[in-house]
Amino acid sequence: MKNTVKLSLIGFVMLTVLLLGETVIAQKRKPCYSQEPDKTCEVNRCKANCVKKHKKILAFTSCIKENNGNMYCRCQYPCPP
Repeated sequence: MKNTVKLSLIGFVMLTVLLLGETVIAQKRKPCYSQEPDKTCEVNRCKANCVKKHKKILAFTSCIKENNGNMYCRCQYPCPP
């Protein structure tokens, strides 16, 4: 085997190991939640407020209605490391 092929193979293996390690670390992070009362709870407005407040594009929002009739906008976003 030529030296360039060996170096390329070693580089590829090292890159693969590093990327797999980052993937495992990213999967271990737990999501953070914030919840705010909202009488009408429109999903688009809820998401806009969540992104504005937490500055996370990957925010996931949902509207929750409790048994007593109160509505909440629940924002789920990746926790900071």
